[in-house]
Amino acid sequence: MSEEEPDQPPSPGAALATGVVIYGAMAAAALVWLDLSDRSDALAERAVGHYGPVAASATGLGVGLAGSWVFGRLVSSKDRFQAITSAARRLFARAGDGVVVPFALVSAVAEELFFRLAVQEVFGLAGSVAAYVLLNSTAGGFQWLVFAFAHALALGLLVQSGFGLLGSATAHAVLNSLGLRRIQDSGTATHTARLPGSRCSSRRCSRAQRRSRPRSVARRRSPCCCRRGSRCREGTGS
Repeated sequence: MSEEEPDQPPSPGAALATGVVIYGAMAAAALVWLDLSDRSDALAERAVGHYGPVAASATGLGVGLAGSWVFGRLVSSKDRFQAITSAARRLFARAGDGVVVPFALVSAVAEELFFRLAVQEVFGLAGSVAAYVLLNSTAGGFQWLVFAFAHALALGLLVQSGFGLLGSATAHAVLNSLGLRRIQDSGTATHTARLPGSRCSSRRCSRAQRRSRPRSVARRRSPCCCRRGSRCREGTGS
């Protein structure tokens, strides 16, 4: 009895193109909304903020790294996040940096234009947070909503505190990019175990385990440390 082939994930180019269309429409809707509300000058006012591009970018980077660390902990420890991460993992299963980074940038800029510029300009910080949480209410359970709330509040406060859309978009892009990588890494071993002819275990090595292994073993694609997107062959190399 032959083993069924798993559904093939979409190509990286298709995933990026879909994201560009969806988030391009979101960004366009935000700009049209501002224009119809006679607030089209808000973009120029909030683009960089009051502290300059260096401070805005540095602050956004710090917030994005902190958010990515929290997200990574949740992905690795909360089973309830699997419904969210499994869909993203399948969509970006074969995506490299050439897709992940542009997707992270496009989605971050579009969402910041919509939520932290258009919605927050009209309805204030509370309105932008509520709209973001409402949009994410069907994606996961209570813990996901708490993370979405904290995420929206932190980015909204960046803009409100004078770090501008540059600060919030930087934080959002860093979180998106590193978050997608963490999602990919969390499913690497499981994915390689399902490849035909693969003998890779679903167990992944911790950093301490990788450091403790002999150099000769570290060169191998061992069952617990397969590279992302590669077929794991146990016992190759010496």
